[in-house]
Amino acid sequence: MRHRLVAPSVRISDDLLDKSNLFSSQFFEFWSNYEELLTHLGGVRVSLHFELQNDNTMTGSGFDVSRHRLKGLYLDYRKFHSQNEPICFLQFCNSLKRTFREECAQQELDDLKQQWISPEVPVVGWHNDFTVADVIESYFNEELFHVGTNSKTSVSIREIRKQWGPQVLDAVTSQIVLSRLLLIRNLNWMVEPILIGDSKLRIPI
Repeated sequence: MRHRLVAPSVRISDDLLDKSNLFSSQFFEFWSNYEELLTHLGGVRVSLHFELQNDNTMTGSGFDVSRHRLKGLYLDYRKFHSQNEPICFLQFCNSLKRTFREECAQQELDDLKQQWISPEVPVVGWHNDFTVADVIESYFNEELFHVGTNSKTSVSIREIRKQWGPQVLDAVTSQIVLSRLLLIRNLNWMVEPILIGDSKLRIPI
């Protein structure tokens, strides 16, 4: 891919360098887990066919990977999702923005953040008021890891399941996670020069 290298506006801190290395190593672990699914389980085939029923509930045909196997993938993803993690995707983008202040770097990082916040997934927002944040937070906290409700979300998993059939939530959640995996891959590509001591950010052109 055509790109340019952008120099930092301030010195790259040891903390940012450590986070960059951790981000990259955790990405490769996440990506390896995903590739294992593709190789040994025939791929993560997420259904894009959903139907709105007369009672305003949503049904879909789901996907062909067990929820138990997907949980391992979600555990890898959670390291980039949780604000309590040092490599939280949005916070890492903000750290890079504070160091690389050239306009093209700022714009590219802002674009990645926006795509993370509002990934293009079916059903979310279609005949319902659910947001991506509602779906992913409710699913992770209540359905998957059983840590209870999150005050930051406006709906519970029970409310979502009232409108969606049993397979729709699993299918939509997996698509959100996989779409964000690609954003993590893109950001890892951008910080690769930092990891080899070049101290620059790679920006696509």
